[in-house]
Amino acid sequence: MNHSPETGGWNCAELYTNVNLGYGTYRWKVQGRIDHFDRNVVLGLFLYNGPDGSNEIDIEVAKWGENITQPKNLCYTVYPRNASGPHRVSGHKRFSLQGLYSTHRFTWAPNKVTFGSQHGFYDSPHMNQIFAYETPSTFHPAIPETPMPVHMNLWAFKGHSPINKKNVEVIIHEFAHIPA
Repeated sequence: MNHSPETGGWNCAELYTNVNLGYGTYRWKVQGRIDHFDRNVVLGLFLYNGPDGSNEIDIEVAKWGENITQPKNLCYTVYPRNASGPHRVSGHKRFSLQGLYSTHRFTWAPNKVTFGSQHGFYDSPHMNQIFAYETPSTFHPAIPETPMPVHMNLWAFKGHSPINKKNVEVIIHEFAHIPA
């Protein structure tokens, strides 16, 4: 994400797959001090097929514009398979990295979604954990069931530029989908 001298605005990035993927493990190996993001910067690693408020599984690193000393900045969220279902479920945590590298993953199954983040690059989910979350069993009937495209984006919360006016760089070293 960088400032454009030509337009005076900020350039954000998003990419997504042209194919829909289903149940399995989704893993991203990320380089960058994502724990030091400005309060208006968001990194999204997610599945989404809409409509809004449904069929979405998110890992988001963001302070959501909060101007407090230590806001929660790592969010795992699952939206129900249809918008008329129960409200979304989420796990949130304040985290600080032990360096530049982190691994973020979720495993999507018919009855639950299990999330995890780790310091460093790991294929195994059990080492050097930052945070883990699993959807509650009561959410089982609402777990998304339709294959979805993978999205990755780095963007400005509510279109607000970073307060610190600094460019942001995140490198995705690896993305993997391991089908169930």
